[in-house]
Amino acid sequence: MTCGSVQLAAMLTEARARTQWLREGACVPQQRVTRDFSRSRARALKDIRAGVPVRQRAGMPKYKKKREALPTLEYTKRGFRLKAGSA
Repeated sequence: MTCGSVQLAAMLTEARARTQWLREGACVPQQRVTRDFSRSRARALKDIRAGVPVRQRAGMPKYKKKREALPTLEYTKRGFRLKAGSA
């Protein structure tokens, strides 16, 4: 099974339709996460196929442990706005 950005976007859309808590979150950061995952996985596979030495190649994406890593998310201008009176 492939795991490209198009397939992940379709899976996200399907999951948002089925899952209430996922639907409550903003879709833009969720899409960003799927694109970042797809890009890092593709780069790792490209390095493996090219025979890049292990110490130099990009590693496969991994899950972060909740208490051992800081949360990361790349924010873009798209999909966000500031409301008057909010802190």
